Amino acid sequence: MQEPKYSPLFASKSRWLFGERGPLKGRVAKFDHESGLGEITLEVIQRDKSTTYVDVFFHCVSIEDGTRDIAILAPVEVLIGPGQIRAFEAISVKKI
Repeated sequence: MQEPKYSPLFASKSRWLFGERGPLKGRVAKFDHESGLGEITLEVIQRDKSTTYVDVFFHCVSIEDGTRDIAILAPVEVLIGPGQIRAFEAISVKKI
């Protein structure tokens, strides 16, 4: 049986999404205390050393310390993966 061929874009995207590059650093951009939903802006440094900013969603149950509360502009480390709210979201949010 022949192995499926994946494009380099797919392979690099899956490594980024599932944390094989390690946690990504960012800041909490929005957080609604009532619904527990928020957005994190990540700073992603590309191979050519340029910087890209990416917004990802998260739910308060993804916050690792268990408080279900986080301040806006708080620095965080996140892992991205398949989520329940959107296609991909922050599945682990660690305050730093």
